[in-house]
This record gives sequence, structure tokens and C-alpha cells, in this order.
Amino acid sequence: MGNHTHHYSRYCQPIVLYGVIPLPVLLAATAFGLYSLLKTAIVELIKERKVGTELFISIAVIVSVVGKEYLAGSVVLMIILIAEYIASASGERARASIKELIGSVPQTAVIKKDGKEQTIQITSLAMGDIVVVKAGEKIPVDGKVIAGSGSVNQAPITGESVPVEKVNDSEVFAGTILELGALDVQMTKAGNDTVFSRIIALVEEAESSKAPIEKLTDRVASWLIPFVFIFVIGVYLVTKDVKLVIALLIFTSPAELGLATPLVTISAIARAAREGILVKGGKYLEELAKIKTIVFDKTGTLTVGKPTLNKVDISDSNYTEKDLLYFAATAENRSSHPLANAIIVRAEELDVELSEPTGFEVFKGKGLGASIDSRKVLIGNKTLMDDHKISVTINSENLTDTAIYMAIDNKAAGVFYVSDTIRPGAKEMIDELKKSGVQNVIMLTGDNPQTAQHVSSQLGITSFKGYAAGGQN
Repeated sequence: MGNHTHHYSRYCQPIVLYGVIPLPVLLAATAFGLYSLLKTAIVELIKERKVGTELFISIAVIVSVVGKEYLAGSVVLMIILIAEYIASASGERARASIKELIGSVPQTAVIKKDGKEQTIQITSLAMGDIVVVKAGEKIPVDGKVIAGSGSVNQAPITGESVPVEKVNDSEVFAGTILELGALDVQMTKAGNDTVFSRIIALVEEAESSKAPIEKLTDRVASWLIPFVFIFVIGVYLVTKDVKLVIALLIFTSPAELGLATPLVTISAIARAAREGILVKGGKYLEELAKIKTIVFDKTGTLTVGKPTLNKVDISDSNYTEKDLLYFAATAENRSSHPLANAIIVRAEELDVELSEPTGFEVFKGKGLGASIDSRKVLIGNKTLMDDHKISVTINSENLTDTAIYMAIDNKAAGVFYVSDTIRPGAKEMIDELKKSGVQNVIMLTGDNPQTAQHVSSQLGITSFKGYAAGGQN
């Protein structure tokens, strides 16, 4: 059998080694590739007392070289190194996809100092610096608003599609976008301390941590390797056939378990990120297969998030529809809330000229107030009207629309009926979720119960929950 092996090696060498790659070059390349594997294997063996796949592959390659089966050893090593490279590249791609999904924080900021504005690097900022942010710009730091007002898109941080109104003492986050207005922000955190940076770090940390299935495959591999070694040594003692031993080392290798599982996990996280879904790590990806209930927000998720104004009811005969649109659109012109945009778009369609309010006040979760042409205008949900002791009514024909109430000088002036459209593909998506084993699909909305019921029935959702019943989304 030994002679047979010797003839086999001599047969292979002229074709593969001398004809294409000189033997010294092949051995040098094998040694170079084996170094990192062997180093990892020794560290795991000494520090963690773990017999891992790296040790198994290292021994297989060394046996191949000692047995003069250079081609077999180099091919095995090449396959493992390629697999590890793919895993590493997939990890980098996953991180890139996650960062692209969340966005990026500006590297410079405009600060107010000694009454002047100047642009400096983020790394040069100090706690307490006043950062100036204008409409359309990303907020570069975490901080507190000390002057100005505006609408901030916080979707990169909170996932909420509806912009949030920011006024004095409001908290803002790095990486979010100021869509309307202007803000002076006093910095409280920057760089790696911001919420944005911590989210990136948490996702990367979780992406590198092992999911339960990966831990299971590691345990299986660690138990399997010693038995394979015992089996292979037994075969060699009986047959003295190095080629057979090498073949057994290759085909019984548990390395595939250790490489395949994390590779699949990393690739799945990267693919989800490219589809706009942020998965915190392999553990949570694995748990997704077990979920029975999914909760969706309505506006901007199950619906398009771009409502349209369907009807205007006039409560005070002293005003026309154009008058109401003038006051409402002027007040809402500083807000980028989807419901506000619906009113502004209708005003533009009717060529209503807007003015600038002399006063502007946001009532969180309820609406806003403004002083327009020396008149006090309130516009928002029914709760806002109730807070100001203003009696309002709703047209029963528009129960499935969102009602936006407006009062002028503490007297009900009109009601704007706005509705959103179902997002294309939303019903099909929910049907697919149910087929995959999800038993409960719940919709969260601050709309009135009639609107919520109307949307849920269209989507085939059997239940919905209101977090601010009767309010605006």
C-alpha cells in the first residue's frame, strides 16, 4: 500500500507541481495559509481548552504534507480559507448594509461662538457647544433644543415615519433629519456616545455574537472531532494507507458545521438590511421563526403615509372653505406631519395665499396653536378641543376618515376629513405572514376606532389597538 501511495505522488507531481506550480512555492503557500489556522487552533486549545475545526483542518493539512499528498492538502486548505474569506466578506457587507440602512452622521457641524457661526469638525466639539441646524440638514449631535422650532424625521432612530415637532427643551438625536424649521441645539453627546453610534455598535456586536443554532453546531463539532480523530487513527493503524486517512479527514470533517451556520446568519442579516429591515443579531433572526404575533404601526407602514383631504365641514358660517384652508394651512405650514401636508396641498390647489403666524405652539400628541392675523387658531384632535372647552361635532358620513378640528378664537370653525390609502402589497404581505404561521397581526393606531376598523377589515387584520384613541397618527 505504501508503494502505491509513493507511485501516486510521483504521478501527480510532474502534472500539477512541476508543470504548473513548483513544489517549494506550493509548500510555502500552504505554510502561509496554514499559519493563521494553526495559530487560532493553538490559542483555542490552550486558553479555551477547545478542540475546534481549525485544529482539525490544520492536522488534516499537516498529515497530507507529511504523507506527500501535497495537492490534497493544499486543496483542503484552499477550500477552508475561501469559506472563511466569504464569511468575513459577508460580515463586512452586513455591516455596510446596516450603516447604509440607518444612514450616516455629518462629520462637520456649524456652531455659534461669540455671536458668529463657524464650521468645525465633529471631533472638535465640546460639551455645551451650540450647534445650528437648518431645514434639510442632518443633526450631527445628541442634544437639547434651546432656540427655534422644527419638524424632525427620527425614523433612523425610532422607526417612526411621522416627523416629530421640536421646540425649546426638546431632545434631538444625531443622524436624524430636520425637515422643516431651524434649531439651535446645545450638545450633550457626540461621536461614539450618541444614540445613533450606540445603535450601530449594538448591531455590530450582536451580529458578531453567536445565535443559539451556531452554539449548538459548535458543541456538536467539538464532540464530533475527538471521535473522528480516534476513528481515523484506528483506520491508519489497520491499513497504513495515508491517502485513505486524508480522504477520511476531509469527508468526516465537521468544519462545514462551524462555517456554514454563521455564514448563513450573516448573509440573512445583510439581505434583511438591504430590504430595509434592521435585525439586531443572529439570536433574533432565529427567534423570528418562532413568533406568533406581529404588531404594525398604521400610518406610513400599512398605509402610504401621504393622506389626502377629502372634505371640509364648516362649523362657523362666518368663514368659507378657503378661509378655513387659509388659517389651517398657515398654522400647519411649519409642520411636516402627513395630515398637515394634506391640508397644505389642498390650499395650494385652490391658490390660497398663506401668511406667517406671529405665534406658534405645539401641543404634543394633540395638535398646535398659532396667532394668525390677530386671531387665535387651534388645530388638532378632539382632545385638544376638549382641553380648551371647545364643543365640536363630527359628520357621521366621514367616520372612516381622520377628523382634524379647527377652532378660531376659542370657537369651533370647521372639521377637515383626511384619509390615508392602504400601501400596495400590504394585504398580500399580511396573508403571507399568516401562511408562514403567524397567528395574530395587530395594528397600532391613534386614529378613531371607525378608521382603524375600516383599515383593519381591508387588510384582513382581526384586531387593532389604539394608543391615543381619537387622536392624530
